[in-house]
Amino acid sequence: MEDTQKIQASVFGHHGVLKTGKLSVGNNVSARVDVQARARTERNHSVTHLMHKAIARSAGRSCAAERLAGRPDKTRFDFVHTQPMSDAEIRKVEAIVNAEILANASAVRA
Repeated sequence: MEDTQKIQASVFGHHGVLKTGKLSVGNNVSARVDVQARARTERNHSVTHLMHKAIARSAGRSCAAERLAGRPDKTRFDFVHTQPMSDAEIRKVEAIVNAEILANASAVRA
């Protein structure tokens, strides 16, 4: 499976590649989840939300999220802001995100 998207509250669309055979309306299919890749995707997706929160705190509420992507191998967070972020703002965002991650890791271990 290449991607899964929430279409409605309880309806999910799955995108993938049919490697063999033919697929027709009404066929039953099964999908397997790569548990490790899914866990990496979840972590990268979560960090996009942490980055959005940290950027809003650091750069101000005027920043608007444009594109979020959490994949197994990377995360992407594009946003619009009135000016480029300074090195100090970037370091502040990194510190906020890392503090959230460490606080969560400590809570999980407790």
